[in-house]
Amino acid sequence: MQSSSRASIGRPGGFFVVSAAVALALPAIGFGRSFVVPWSRGQLTPSPLLVAHAVAFFAWVVLLLVQALLVRGRRVDLHRRLGWAGVGLAVLMLGTGLAVAFGSTARGLAEGGGPAASGFLLRLLLELGLFAAFAGVGIALRRRPEAHRRLMLLATMSLMAAASARVPLLVDWPIAVMLVLVGSLAVFDLADRRRVHAATLWGGAALMSVQLAWQPLSETRTWQATAPWLLGALELLPRGG
Repeated sequence: MQSSSRASIGRPGGFFVVSAAVALALPAIGFGRSFVVPWSRGQLTPSPLLVAHAVAFFAWVVLLLVQALLVRGRRVDLHRRLGWAGVGLAVLMLGTGLAVAFGSTARGLAEGGGPAASGFLLRLLLELGLFAAFAGVGIALRRRPEAHRRLMLLATMSLMAAASARVPLLVDWPIAVMLVLVGSLAVFDLADRRRVHAATLWGGAALMSVQLAWQPLSETRTWQATAPWLLGALELLPRGG
């Protein structure tokens, strides 16, 4: 039973190594030019919280690649032990991500950002919600490798829109980038299994739905009223803000 499970985990490793490498390259390019380079030149002074979130984000995608390489090399034993670091990183990313989202939106509203600032918050909340759902279920299904590997990849994909929006050639195509990422996983499923895995189908549908729906939803009166109320309830807005 153990050797059969190990063989099953190792079989499709090449696709997931390439996917993890792409997931690392997008934020490395996007945030490298918009965050790391200005910071290194003294043109940007990020808060410690933002730095912590950035470090956790890059650590997550690096870990995803390392984990894929371990599976490819049939070191599933080490992959499983290292997986607990992923649990801690997921919690750290979610906590710092929420704090950054609320703090940035509060500053944006206080500075007159209006609907754009509120929309930014909705997008981040939806993407972080998908990340938490995919990562949480993926961790819970770690003994089911076919679902696990797809869910962890989908969790990472859910965070790629912000990274691709900072890559010059991709800045205007976040939906297209997400479609390519999800589509490549579906094509792999068809080639490998002759059918699309349920995690790919439902996860991909959720990812595309968020990318298509967040902006129209953010422009509704309901959300434009909800965002300031939520930030006020968290005492992040000045009185009367």
